[in-house]
Amino acid sequence: MRTTRSHLIALLRTIAQQAGRLADELGRSEDWQYPSAVAIRAHALEYEHNLSTYLGRGSAQALASRLDRQAALCTRRLVPLKPLLHQAAVETLRVTSPAPPRRVFAIDRLSSPGPARWPHASRADVLRLIFRTGT
Repeated sequence: MRTTRSHLIALLRTIAQQAGRLADELGRSEDWQYPSAVAIRAHALEYEHNLSTYLGRGSAQALASRLDRQAALCTRRLVPLKPLLHQAAVETLRVTSPAPPRRVFAIDRLSSPGPARWPHASRADVLRLIFRTGT
């Protein structure tokens, strides 16, 4: 299943909001993980606001790697961010993966022949021609 950019943006926004809440709590208690929460929030907002830049220049793999690395660094009080960051990394790769190619069958090509293709032949004549010649 392909992910839309808007879904990825919403996920990054959720990460930023959650990291902001954690940063507030950690700042009040003067916890040593406060700078990490602030950094995760800042990175998530940066990725959210400049997502087209990160995906457009072909560096989506790098973005997914950064998100995964940030998830690995979430310990102790930052653990609630870990699954969100992993999910964002996976969704980043899904957004950039190309859609599966559309299969074109012979009958699809016959459904709308160009003006110069078989101007005088009916579909039945074209099908007879195809099955006779094996093309």
